[in-house]
Amino acid sequence: MKALVYLGSGSVEIRERQFPDIARRDDVLVRVTGTGVCGTDRKILLGRFPARPGVVLGHEAVGVVEATGPDVTTVRPADRVVVNPTLFCGGCPPCRRGATNFCQHKRGTEVGVDRDGTYADYVVLPERFTERLPEGMRFRQAVLVEPLACVLNNVLAADVSFGDTVAVLGAGPIGVLTGLVAARRARRVVVVESDPYRLATAKAAFTHVVDGGGADPTDTVVAAGDGRRPEVVFDTTGTAVERALRLVADGGRVVGMGFDATYSTLMTPMYLTSHGISLIGAGDYRADVFPVAVDLARELPLESLVTHEFPLERHQDAFGLLALGGCGIRRDEGRHPVRSGARGGGRLACERPMSTRGPLYGSVESGGTKMVCLLGTGPDDVAAHIRFPTGEPGPTLARVVAFFREAAADHGPPAAVGVASFGPLELRRSHPRYGFVTNTPKPGWSNVDVQGRLARELGVPVTIDTDVNGAALGEGRWGAARGLETFVYITVGTGVGGAAVVGGRPVRGLVHTEIGHVAVARQPGDGFAGNCPFHGDCLEGMASGRAAAARWGRPAEELAGQELRRAVELEAAYLAEGLRNVVYCTAPERIVIGGGMSVLPGLFPLVRAELAKRLAGYPGLPEQAADDFVVSAALGSMAGPAGGLVLAARAATIARQDGASPDDTSPNAAAADAAQNRANVAQNRVYVDRPRHEENRTHGRRTGETAISDSVRLETDVRAWLLHDALPGDSVRHARPLPGGYTNESILLTTRRNERYVLRRYGSGGGGTAVRRNPCEVEAALLTRLHGRVPVPELVAADSDGRATGRPALVYRFVQGVTLSGPLADASAEGADSLGREVGAALARIGMFALPGPGYFEEASLVPRPVRRDVTSDLPEFVERLLSAARHPDGRPGGTGRAAQRLSSSDVATLRWLAERSARPCAAVCGQRSLVHNDFNPKNVLVERRSDDRWQVAAVLDWELAFSGSPLVDIGNMLRFADDYPTAFSRGLTDAFQAGGGLLPPDWPRISRALDLFALTDILTRPPDDDLFARARAVMLRHAAHERELRRSPSNQISPFI
Repeated sequence: MKALVYLGSGSVEIRERQFPDIARRDDVLVRVTGTGVCGTDRKILLGRFPARPGVVLGHEAVGVVEATGPDVTTVRPADRVVVNPTLFCGGCPPCRRGATNFCQHKRGTEVGVDRDGTYADYVVLPERFTERLPEGMRFRQAVLVEPLACVLNNVLAADVSFGDTVAVLGAGPIGVLTGLVAARRARRVVVVESDPYRLATAKAAFTHVVDGGGADPTDTVVAAGDGRRPEVVFDTTGTAVERALRLVADGGRVVGMGFDATYSTLMTPMYLTSHGISLIGAGDYRADVFPVAVDLARELPLESLVTHEFPLERHQDAFGLLALGGCGIRRDEGRHPVRSGARGGGRLACERPMSTRGPLYGSVESGGTKMVCLLGTGPDDVAAHIRFPTGEPGPTLARVVAFFREAAADHGPPAAVGVASFGPLELRRSHPRYGFVTNTPKPGWSNVDVQGRLARELGVPVTIDTDVNGAALGEGRWGAARGLETFVYITVGTGVGGAAVVGGRPVRGLVHTEIGHVAVARQPGDGFAGNCPFHGDCLEGMASGRAAAARWGRPAEELAGQELRRAVELEAAYLAEGLRNVVYCTAPERIVIGGGMSVLPGLFPLVRAELAKRLAGYPGLPEQAADDFVVSAALGSMAGPAGGLVLAARAATIARQDGASPDDTSPNAAAADAAQNRANVAQNRVYVDRPRHEENRTHGRRTGETAISDSVRLETDVRAWLLHDALPGDSVRHARPLPGGYTNESILLTTRRNERYVLRRYGSGGGGTAVRRNPCEVEAALLTRLHGRVPVPELVAADSDGRATGRPALVYRFVQGVTLSGPLADASAEGADSLGREVGAALARIGMFALPGPGYFEEASLVPRPVRRDVTSDLPEFVERLLSAARHPDGRPGGTGRAAQRLSSSDVATLRWLAERSARPCAAVCGQRSLVHNDFNPKNVLVERRSDDRWQVAAVLDWELAFSGSPLVDIGNMLRFADDYPTAFSRGLTDAFQAGGGLLPPDWPRISRALDLFALTDILTRPPDDDLFARARAVMLRHAAHERELRRSPSNQISPFI
């Protein structure tokens, strides 16, 4: 493979390097699609940053997973990933305390410095240093994740708050990123820059920008800060710490971010002390910051920092432009032109030049031996393409999906995708197995849903036809049958296939046409029996390339002399026999022949002559005697891919007509289907069958002895969103409510393709906190982040702000299972232990997601909003707040709702006393920053039976209340009603939690009970039903009894657990 190698003394060279192998069980092989040019790379070349001669440079990379070691679980082949180049050992003291950026064993592990980097075709890294990209994130955004992680680490270290004014010194890429991130929290951001180009760039991105050239800009910065000195100053240049110290307010923070070993300054410690200034150096980012940066990248305009792109061969141009102010470099095999740009901070550019061409379409030619994918508008306008061998269905289709996602990052997504596939195929759109490869001789491909999988994973209309029909459409649009309404295309290669196009559409009924299997008369003197496994001497059995090889003992292209002449004569005769049937059955305007056998010398004059003999003057049309009646295909190997583009264009057109069938392109049919579809949407029609008894436990939630059979009338806006955005190419057939949920509703959707999804619609509220939060946006982000690592449903689409549907909503794939409470209630001791272990292992995986700090999530970035109040005081205040909301108008506790008749004065006193007693245990876990589900109870955990009859966790549902804190919150939630379960469940849960890496202090039961008091208070003051209230009250009284026993105990210590 090609790689850019550092030779030492400021010299680099492209060299052939050995293809990297997967050497460890947790290794991941990544095909690099792009690498950002970092200032570190240039400093290496200038001798200002040490690097090992012979190393492959580059570290800010994005790419596609090609292969994985056997122990890898978080990524898989075809996943789009970003590389985390800051490696760490995980075992040294800094790593153990979470400071992985200060790992004591980094030497020899830094990617692109002393370990081979990413200016290469491929790179191998351990699994934990590859992060899967969220759906829809473009590579040109993702390539800036690594510098964004550096910035995020520094902004977190500065503890920027809502009231702070922030000054950023320098408007290069790091400075702009710092300003963008800080602006999400700060009251005001002021950017200071002296370079004219960067100054103009900064003014386009920020409201308050100061020219730092010439005189001291302190007064101007203060004026821009509304008369206040900034509380936080970031020096992103590496040469302005002295200026930052003069600028920052008393008691403020100065963060040094730039790297320049030649810069130094004199500093008087007394100055820092007397002015209360904190000077902060945060180092590289910690490991837990990188995945947060991946999510945050979706929310920031990162592509505005991109100015240029180059193939690797033009690395010198890239580094030259970097010296002028910044640019980007891409490993893209020269497919994209250089984007011109003036000086300024930037990295990778993936944009294509502006074009007047129409929408781009995707095409897949799925052949028996190779796959060809392309994105473009025609055979002469291809934006991206790839060719690779056809392997097993799963990896092959995953690679197709990966190609289109990667191409979409560069060029935008296709409007639709057309697939021209080997068969046989099920092409009846009304059939439940539409788009499946059926009974094919190709191993592993029988009963594979090609169309359905691509449609689901690409999220655009996808239509499918046979490879021969596709090639015929390509020849009809751009090739030898251009401009004709009715023609026949025949391919004579390994086999013989044919497509009859009538009125511009391929003919098919129950199945597609099989012209290769028409009967032909045996030619005089030909003793070959034929090799069709079904018919022996049909057209394919006598005229295919496989037949020629069997007849002559070697392929036709290796024949010569008399054998070649005889082979051509026989080929022409058998083709003419088949074409006679074709002419009389389809009356084509032209016959187009392609495939490997069509290039035999002198074949076409002989075919025309032999066909004329067999037609024998009937019907005697002059067109049938013309030389252009039987012609050679014009597009060659591009016929199939070109046909895929035709199919895609038709699918996109029909999709714009509100869902008419892509296979019926007649105007009347399309108009009728569109009209009916619009009528259905306008009337909110949902066709609901009576539910079957076995579906009573829909989505694993028990509904009692009778099924929930009421249908749901979906609003027009919701149906339109489902039809066009969430489930394109499909439509809802059934819709019925799912049980559970107090503020949000869940609806089970069954589509025409018999796929099942869950539509979740969100009510108002932020989960009982004083923090503004969008629960739909938070849940969608978490489902995306956790999928593949924690058992959660697969997110399909989200309308987080409710603009399309009227209120926030998301759709995820239905998960088969039952709620944990069912099996747990009937479990034996052994069964309860098994269930506990499964749940504990899932909880450990949840808790392994470390976050930058404690707090609540407000949006998709999943950056926790810090909780300013101490947990010690928050619990009593929380209880008082809910009790106050549950009071009678006359002041008596209990409230105006159903709580009024339930909470006695004694109950209220007990609850307050418990809150005071629980504050201290809560304080023991203050500051923890693990992912917490925050509603981790049996109704939100689905389980299913494995083949060995044991239970496993199928999915953890309802993530809208999640936050960053202590996993003991989830343990308290799950064990709230532990007295109702076999004791083996609790033991199994905690054992598996610890085995999975979770930590439990000796007094974890008391701490978890204390943390669960938040949720318990909510139940007691707003009881959803009588039974739950009674159970919660019993738990409260048990907790109080435990606390009274502890008061009498001589040891009443709480161990800190941070």
